Amino acid sequence: MQGKSNGSKASLSRRLSRFNTLAWGHMTAEKPSGIIVGGMESGELELWDPSAILNNQSADACLISRSSTHTGTIRGLDFNPIQTNLLASVGSNNEVYIWDLSTPNKPHNPGAARSNKLDDITSVGWNNQVAHILATSSTTGYTVVWDLRSRKEVMSLSYTGQHAGNVGRRGTSAVAWHPDAATQLVAASEDDNNPIITLWDLRHAHSPEKTLSGHQKGITGVSWCQQDADLLMSCSKDCRTLCWNPRSGELLGELSQSSNWTFQAEWCPRNPDLLASASFDGKITVCSLQGSSNNESAAEVSKQQPISNDPFDTVTAGNVQTPSFALTQPPKWLRKPVGASFGFGGKLVVFNNKAGQASQQAMANLPAGSAPTHQVIPRTLAIQSIVTDPEIVQRSNALEEALNHQTVTQLIDERHSHSVEKQEVDDKEAWEVLRTLFAEDAREQLMKHLGFDKSQAAAALAAVTANKTLETPETVESVSEGASPKEVEETPAITQDKATEESQQTNEEKTDKLSGLFQISDVTTPEEEFFAKAEQTPLQAPVAIPSAIIPAIQREALKLYPADVSETDTLITRSIVLGDFESAVQLCLDSDRLSDALLLAICSGGDLLAHTQKVYFERQAKKTSYLRLLESIMSEDLSSVVETVTLDEWTSVVAVLCTFAQTEQFGVLCETLGDRLQQAWDRETAEENSEKKQAYRRHATLCYLASGNLQKVAAIWITEQEEENSKSVETGLSSSLQKLIEKVTVFRQAIAYEDKALEQTSEETSSNDYPLARLYNKYCEYAELLATQGKLSTAQKYIDLTPTGYQKSLSDRLPVIRDRVYRAYAEKGSAAYTQTVFPFTSQHLASGNEGQSADTLAAQGHEQQAQLMSSFGTHVPSATAAVPATMTTQYTTPSYAPSAGNSQCLCTHQHLYSGNSQCLCTSCWHLWTGNSQCLYTY
Repeated sequence: MQGKSNGSKASLSRRLSRFNTLAWGHMTAEKPSGIIVGGMESGELELWDPSAILNNQSADACLISRSSTHTGTIRGLDFNPIQTNLLASVGSNNEVYIWDLSTPNKPHNPGAARSNKLDDITSVGWNNQVAHILATSSTTGYTVVWDLRSRKEVMSLSYTGQHAGNVGRRGTSAVAWHPDAATQLVAASEDDNNPIITLWDLRHAHSPEKTLSGHQKGITGVSWCQQDADLLMSCSKDCRTLCWNPRSGELLGELSQSSNWTFQAEWCPRNPDLLASASFDGKITVCSLQGSSNNESAAEVSKQQPISNDPFDTVTAGNVQTPSFALTQPPKWLRKPVGASFGFGGKLVVFNNKAGQASQQAMANLPAGSAPTHQVIPRTLAIQSIVTDPEIVQRSNALEEALNHQTVTQLIDERHSHSVEKQEVDDKEAWEVLRTLFAEDAREQLMKHLGFDKSQAAAALAAVTANKTLETPETVESVSEGASPKEVEETPAITQDKATEESQQTNEEKTDKLSGLFQISDVTTPEEEFFAKAEQTPLQAPVAIPSAIIPAIQREALKLYPADVSETDTLITRSIVLGDFESAVQLCLDSDRLSDALLLAICSGGDLLAHTQKVYFERQAKKTSYLRLLESIMSEDLSSVVETVTLDEWTSVVAVLCTFAQTEQFGVLCETLGDRLQQAWDRETAEENSEKKQAYRRHATLCYLASGNLQKVAAIWITEQEEENSKSVETGLSSSLQKLIEKVTVFRQAIAYEDKALEQTSEETSSNDYPLARLYNKYCEYAELLATQGKLSTAQKYIDLTPTGYQKSLSDRLPVIRDRVYRAYAEKGSAAYTQTVFPFTSQHLASGNEGQSADTLAAQGHEQQAQLMSSFGTHVPSATAAVPATMTTQYTTPSYAPSAGNSQCLCTHQHLYSGNSQCLCTSCWHLWTGNSQCLYTY
């Protein structure tokens, strides 16, 4: 090592022999800086300690060992990349030695005998995947592959080239193995007439896989980038260093150029972005693949050339050119070794570029004694379906399964239990009401939910009746005490007569109080009227009288006109005798005998009964509340009950509607009651009374559910969902949205809802004109959520629940989601899903000169040229084009820069350029400076 250049940390001077080649490697714990091996022109092999050199120790202290095994000049050195303690050295006289640096005293031969294909060996290289495979090149043109484990030559490669008939086989100057593929290598030819690089695959050794041709003179060295197998560097006697893509055979460009032969080029082992080349002009050029370019002109390079008598200088002094280099793709070490990207539809794309690691791992598992085989480098690209919210997917699947298998009630029970566990009062009651809608006796179940059970009421009535009947045995016992047998025999008849009279008096008193007058039967249908049986059926037969009482009744005389009765009673009796029930009823009403009037009206029926009932309710309804209720029921005016009953008793109103409302009126009346509750909810919202507000909203929801009004139920549920999102953001928006969709879907299933808006095709309808607009927006959000989880079919189902007109009016989200889901899921030609309209419109981009006349453009061109001539004078090129009278070219897309060189047009007008940076516009002409810069300024 001679001389200490600027920036060097240490140097070592020796004068015994000159270095012909160097190698640095074998880093260990004892020698962290490794060992520097020098191959001398004298044939000596010297090992040096770089740590001692850096510490400026003496030459003897830096020298580890020296060997004179080689009899001629050492031409090549290479450390084994797998077993770093092994060193291969080659040189003249067909000498190949393998050194074990742990015991460097005695080298080993690669084979039992020297190869007859080799003479002076020019280069050596270890296989990067198989530790016992070695390759050597020779001046004979052969490249020999050695198997050190078997200690024999296994293969020889030779390519005469296209000039074989004229000059014969020429020498091979360098050899390098593929960094990843164990069976591939390159060999470089030093023939000036045919300077090529051949890429060989040992599986097909009869001819090279590729030949790389680009140098003008013999190649002196090659270096394969270990971090990127698509980068191969070569240097040559033409003073250039070129970079290749050996896989495609493409010449990527020129890295550097010197003024003399370049004899060696290497990649930096730690930073492959850096590379160095050495030339006979005494310089080492270090280049970078990123952002480095040699902008020195030929004149500047020639000025820097030292004056020398070297005959090689005269060969290349006038041929120095500015190198150009550009990678068409980033090098592998700048690419992502692994990566992932999410795609629409819950897809995750994962790629892996760890080719080197995979190849090394495969070769490490190679059985001992087996020959190297071609390695398939796995570069995987996997597309996976990723579920980021498994709870939503599970609940969505459960909902779809329940709808398909008619197990909605089971789903309702599960959701109800979940809401009870979470103490969600609103959801709990909503699921309870939804459960009643699927029952065959939906009204009865709804009444039970509200606390009205007929069986419980009947049991309470039976208990009260039993208490009253307990008094009768005591009375009979007290009368019979001390009586004679005759009296005992007469007692039953007398007692029965008295009981009959008392019963008539009791019934008369009860009739005045309207007790027992109307017997409410179990009404099964709302269409049945209360007195239909009285009008349509004849009077029932008399009740059977016990045989013991019949003699007593027969013995009692009946006087129709007693003397002690009033005149009114006499007239009533006479009217009954004559069958004039109308007069009898009128006499009873005039004398305020309302119960008698009702009994007589029943015998007549028809209009007389209706009139009598009306008069009765007018006089008595204001006294008791149940009579007002009965009046509304009998007159079929349930709307007055809905509108007048206080909201504290809203459950009783719902029970009345469930019992007496007809089918066509039930939904309307329940909706009216829900509107009253919602108005109360609005009032409590203004007063900020949260407890009552929640109660009113919950009650209104029940009424709307009973009425089957999807619009108003959905509006309340959507409001609750948005309030839940604003209060508990940490739980995520998806959970609340899933609950909303579940309730809405189950409710639609219960009422068999059909959206008539889906049949509309008008494009003029605004999104605000759709009653379910807010629900359509939630369907859009839910479809997008399902699409992100990969459930495209279910997402398409909910998108189809939105009308076409609404999609076109909601131009920001829904059309885009519909189009993406369709293109990601729908099968071509499937009748279930129609082709969607592309959600974006194409617009024509007009140029700035569009609309201007040709004469105006031509006049502008002449004026600008005159100004330019006066400004630049003689520096403006004399050749100019004539401006045509008409402009035939129209420009729709701007192109502000030419495609070749660094020429850039500064005009604000849009221009089209040819390959040589010439403007093709016919409306004006352009003037270019020496560096192809447009001087046109308009």
